[in-house]
Amino acid sequence: MVTFLCDDFFTFDVPAEKFSLIFDYTFFCALPPSLRTQWGQRMADLIPSGGTLICLLYPIDGHEGGPPFAVTVEAYKAALEPSFENIYLADCKGHQTRAGKEKISIWKRQ
Repeated sequence: MVTFLCDDFFTFDVPAEKFSLIFDYTFFCALPPSLRTQWGQRMADLIPSGGTLICLLYPIDGHEGGPPFAVTVEAYKAALEPSFENIYLADCKGHQTRAGKEKISIWKRQ
């Protein structure tokens, strides 16, 4: 079963069955960096143990300002560990204009 939900990410009621899979496609980089810890905690609330979070890490560069705000692998680790274990991280083969600026990662909920 697939469920789509349109609501405020930080405040909607967590369903009893939670989400076995969440795909984050540039949501993290749209948030001000001050909300990243809260984002990681909310992902841990939404995904049960053994569940999966897939993230597109973009843009990996050093630009100032945003959105999108620059991201790093370390920023994801800071937001997601210790609730998640990174089980896959690789460069993306996406659009040519984004070459070298994005990675794909898979996180398993502890």
